[in-house]
Amino acid sequence: MAWDDKENFDIPDDLMKGIKEELCWDGPSRIQSVAIPMIVKISEETKDFDNMIAQAKNGAGKTGAFVIGSLLRVDTSIDKLQVIVIGHTRELVNQTSEVYVKATKYAPAYRICNLMQD
Repeated sequence: MAWDDKENFDIPDDLMKGIKEELCWDGPSRIQSVAIPMIVKISEETKDFDNMIAQAKNGAGKTGAFVIGSLLRVDTSIDKLQVIVIGHTRELVNQTSEVYVKATKYAPAYRICNLMQD
């Protein structure tokens, strides 16, 4: 599967540029290819997003799946806080923030703030 697979990923060009150029991800990992479409899918039953729990080995791309999925759920026409990420260690918070910053480098509609940054 590739990032330009519009059936599973409808990623705006400015986010795609950050994903490819800043994160250097040519295509989604296995967990990303499964999780991202599930994160952005609206349930026909509830007309809302479903919860999801995912498990994968270290370095499999879980943070990327979460970051890209959450960015795709943001409505950039609404100028209000839409995503809060809480991590249990400073290292995890900084790692996650770095992925958000790189993914949104060319997407000025997104604003990232890391309250744990050194």
